[in-house]
Amino acid sequence: MKNHDNQRIEELEERVQKLEKRIDELTAQPSTALKPQIDKKPEVVSRPSETPEHKQPVQPSEPKEPVDWERLIGQVWLPRIFIFVLLLGVIWGFKAASDYGVLNPSVKTVIGYLAGFGLIALGEWQIRKKRVALGQVLLGGSVTVLVIATFAAHVMYGFIGPTFAFTLNLIWVAAGIYFAIRHKSEVLGVLGTVGGFLIPFLLDSDSGNTLFFVSYETVFSIIMLLFALKKNYWKLHIVAMALLPVVLLLYSLFTGLEKFPADLNSLAVLTYGMVVQHLVLLGMYVTRPVYEKVQQSILFISFLAVIFFTYQGFEDNAIAWTLLSAAIVYLVLNVYFHFEKTLEKKIILFPIAWLALMFYFIEVFGDRELGLIFLIQGTVGIYLGLQSKLKVQVWSGAFVYLIGVMRTAGLQIEVFNSVPMWSWVLLIATLWFLTYQGKRLPEAIPTEVRKVLFGATALAILVYISQLSYVFTKEQSINTQHVAMTLSWIVYAIGGITYGVLKDRQALRLIGIGLIFLSLGKLIFIDVPNVSIVVRAVLFMIVGATGIVISRFFYTKDKQKLKE
Repeated sequence: MKNHDNQRIEELEERVQKLEKRIDELTAQPSTALKPQIDKKPEVVSRPSETPEHKQPVQPSEPKEPVDWERLIGQVWLPRIFIFVLLLGVIWGFKAASDYGVLNPSVKTVIGYLAGFGLIALGEWQIRKKRVALGQVLLGGSVTVLVIATFAAHVMYGFIGPTFAFTLNLIWVAAGIYFAIRHKSEVLGVLGTVGGFLIPFLLDSDSGNTLFFVSYETVFSIIMLLFALKKNYWKLHIVAMALLPVVLLLYSLFTGLEKFPADLNSLAVLTYGMVVQHLVLLGMYVTRPVYEKVQQSILFISFLAVIFFTYQGFEDNAIAWTLLSAAIVYLVLNVYFHFEKTLEKKIILFPIAWLALMFYFIEVFGDRELGLIFLIQGTVGIYLGLQSKLKVQVWSGAFVYLIGVMRTAGLQIEVFNSVPMWSWVLLIATLWFLTYQGKRLPEAIPTEVRKVLFGATALAILVYISQLSYVFTKEQSINTQHVAMTLSWIVYAIGGITYGVLKDRQALRLIGIGLIFLSLGKLIFIDVPNVSIVVRAVLFMIVGATGIVISRFFYTKDKQKLKE
């Protein structure tokens, strides 16, 4: 027994020695021994939803710095505004000097160029002195002064020809863009862009060359768009896009271009320029969305400009093909990005595709068929939007659908099996389909919209059966027409209430009751003054009996509830 105890004591001493050795190792190398345990610790921490006590405290947002209005107005806007005041004063001073014979044309031209180069030197000097805003304004003003001096030398005094004047203006605009790059100034880029668009208007030429004008303006616009995209200048991007349709419209007004004949000096050339710019904008948006929201807006505005110039410059057949081509391009892009799972691209691509398709249908179909076509297009658009859960698609389809509803509502059914009749049938069918979609997807369609759809469906059915009643009895007497329409309303009311009771749909029952009262109102205010006393008596008996019989439905319904 004693030997056994001694053996256990020796084993315990050996284990204690091993533990002490292990402790010494751990204390000697804490970074290597403890780091794995420290690194693994976050992996076993419970989620915040399971253990609220482990939530990280919310860091308070830093207070927003107040706007320094003195600096904003004094350093930024003051020089920008008053540089134009200074330029206006210089122009009037030149005019006064010319009127009093103080300066001759040559001297004024030289002074203009010297002033432009002087502003460049002064602007660079101000920037070196850390007065950046003032220096940038002076550089922008220098470009304006040089362009004005060149305009005076060319148009007013005839010292230089149009080719040389055009070259000089290109140099001044290029200098403005160089200043924008050098000093990283979007404002200088915008000023240079505006000057570049105005260059052709500053030339004096006996015969306008439309092809040269459109080519220059389109290429210049594309160059500035690429420059803006590279430098992330979204304001310059807007200016470079928006000024092209403006200058093209001004050119068409000044020159009085005609749509026919379709040659290189017609309005069609202007349309080609807009189409080219739009395709470039589309390529930029698809391949390089730098400032996506701005690019989306610009792309949509550009497409509206394309539609405007298309209607101005193309013949009817060319208009239809242009719109169809645009619709196909945008629909293909929609399908591509749908399968690529980049649904954010469809935010603008789908509305443009649907708009192009709508205008194409306007060109192809007649006025009577457009309501039917728009109902189909609108319903498809809404359905696609609900499936992809993109509100912009739903709204695009709803826009077209509402146009279809308004066009269909204005159609009177005169003949059975006609376009108006089938338009009304389609209106009822699509309203029912959208009501069903609202019931199936309550989270996508608000309750108020579902109620409007349900009520619109009931109203559309009432109008439809009323028009059919007129179609079938329009050759009959006035008594027959009134009796037929009133009876059709009553049958509709009974059908609605019966279906509402069977399916336990309170809304249908209420609509049926409303139709009964509507039939009574029609009987009193419309039928009584226009039908014979015999017909009047028959109608009152029918309507009265119907109201009494229908009330029995609700007694039966209450008894069933009591039994349950």
